[in-house]
Amino acid sequence: MSAATVVDAAGRPARVPVIVQRIALALLLLGAWWLISLAVPPYVLPPPGRVFARIVQLTQSGDLPINLLTTLGRVLAGFALAVALGVPGGILLGSHRALGTFFEPVLPVLNTVSSAIWAIFAIIWFGLSPMTPIFVVLMTAFPLIVTNVWQGPRRSTPTTWSLRRRCGSRAGRR
Repeated sequence: MSAATVVDAAGRPARVPVIVQRIALALLLLGAWWLISLAVPPYVLPPPGRVFARIVQLTQSGDLPINLLTTLGRVLAGFALAVALGVPGGILLGSHRALGTFFEPVLPVLNTVSSAIWAIFAIIWFGLSPMTPIFVVLMTAFPLIVTNVWQGPRRSTPTTWSLRRRCGSRAGRR
């Protein structure tokens, strides 16, 4: 072992606590950001000090909290729409075998479309409006929600469907 290696009481190399590893990683990334910012113009990559000063300025003026809440509201609106459309859609596909079979090829395609692609479409269709981030979140989350909800009824056993009917449900596997 080298002189720099830390050992525990049993003579084994000591493990560095996870929090120390995370702090070291953050400092390494911050240092890399700072070094790269020295080599490029500030409009390409501003230095960390300049970004931190701007964050402080926006916080003191009150703009940062307002803009963060506005963004959070748009993300939540997009996710709420995705849930409102995706859960019933997944239940419908799962409980009607013919519909599930018909739409099965479409869902993997929608699941693989990147949110960056949806962002491009949203900017083309809606411009830089409040609807743009709502649409991007909706289209990113919707196929995932439909797929996951769909798998529940699809993987249900005949016993589960029998139990549903006995408990008063009129819907059954078709």
